[in-house]
Amino acid sequence: MVIDTEENAKRYYENMLKEGGEIHVPPQKRFYSDFNAVVIDRFGFVWTFEGGYKFYYFPKQKREKISSRTASEARVPVILPI
Repeated sequence: MVIDTEENAKRYYENMLKEGGEIHVPPQKRFYSDFNAVVIDRFGFVWTFEGGYKFYYFPKQKREKISSRTASEARVPVILPI
């Protein structure tokens, strides 16, 4: 799941653990997001949490960071908090 902020991703992650989830990959920062973790829920489904995702655009030989764009402009799904 790609989630809007690192804080919300942590909240979803912690809630999943409270509901019987098991850590598969502990939380960490990646070059593409501020928060990355993988949990296996109590039913055996694998969930990857991404928070604070950094969008990149790769034209021919030039890399332009576009993290200032909104998710809809970048056409990447984002799950917003309820």
